[in-house]
Amino acid sequence: MAQRFPGFDNFRFVAACFVVACHIEIHKHYLLLPTLISIDAVYEIGKMTVTSFFVMSGFLITHLLLKEKEQMGDIRLSWFYLRRGLRIWPLYYLLTFLAFFVLPLTDAGYVPAQSEELQQQFIPKLFLYIILMPQFIYLNGLPVPGAEQLWTIGTEEIFYFLWPVILLFSKNYLRTTLLCGGGWLFVKILLWQSSAYFLHDDTNIPYTIFSMMYYNKIECLMLGSLAAIGWREKTDWFNLISKNKLFLIIGILILMLLMAASLQFGAFDYFWYAFAFMLILSYIGTQKSTSSIRRQSFSRYLGHITYSLYIWHFPVVLIVLHYCLRVWQWSPADFLSNAGIYFLVFAGTLATAILSYHLIEKPFLRLQDRFRLVRSE
Repeated sequence: MAQRFPGFDNFRFVAACFVVACHIEIHKHYLLLPTLISIDAVYEIGKMTVTSFFVMSGFLITHLLLKEKEQMGDIRLSWFYLRRGLRIWPLYYLLTFLAFFVLPLTDAGYVPAQSEELQQQFIPKLFLYIILMPQFIYLNGLPVPGAEQLWTIGTEEIFYFLWPVILLFSKNYLRTTLLCGGGWLFVKILLWQSSAYFLHDDTNIPYTIFSMMYYNKIECLMLGSLAAIGWREKTDWFNLISKNKLFLIIGILILMLLMAASLQFGAFDYFWYAFAFMLILSYIGTQKSTSSIRRQSFSRYLGHITYSLYIWHFPVVLIVLHYCLRVWQWSPADFLSNAGIYFLVFAGTLATAILSYHLIEKPFLRLQDRFRLVRSE
């Protein structure tokens, strides 16, 4: 039986709540309304938070793949892809359907500029969502109202498709991870530097390729994979990080410094946030739980509903802000109005997530268990 990482459950849920809060303020910005803090800070907090998901996903997927290969002598790719599809696709495609065919018919689903662009580029955007590549919309377009958060799913799906194949044929996991992650970063930096010479050229191919790489956070997922391999192989460097609280503090300090510096000098690349979260999650994820069985069960439940919470929060944000700010005419600058908005969004999102988990996710998860070779709990 594969080891669980209970520290990830609470962290995952808290991180998702930060994403919800950020999207409340971001949607206010879309509606040309004042935000509680500067929009630059909101975007940076959101970027920092989703990076933690990438690192965590890289860690967990790599851990399970290596455990499967160790126990079974192989990685059954078809079963892995089937498990991923049953886990991710039902909610992903349900929200895609609602965002393209239902929300545009409602007043709550209208977002200035974004809704107009969706009408004009309906087929290309729908196609990218169908093939699980919504992140590429951002190369030259605006988000799809209500489904903006799905770009992270597309990023992870590319990693989930490629990484099992690489691990299947790898003999030295640490070297493979360093070569793949380092090679990706090298090409990305090289393209970024090359594109500087073509900024005034309409056929700026290096910059286009760099942008495609930028919206696929492979390096962030690879850092999570590196930590998982360090944990499995009990490397000295990972043992030092995971058993020393100093590295947790260092990771938090790096995040704080990056946030402060980004507001002063401009946004940083996701990689630096990912490095900090590799330190933080390596410590948090590998600590043995000392809480009661009841608390452990509650934390596990929060971890279970986090995917539903992440998927459904943006439609809830659209609906709550529409009624609070447009229909009921609440003041976006009033403290009580904002408190009411946050309460309604979080309560509505949590209720929707619980219903979604039990009514939609659970049947597919039970089906997924039939194709599970290594269990995480």
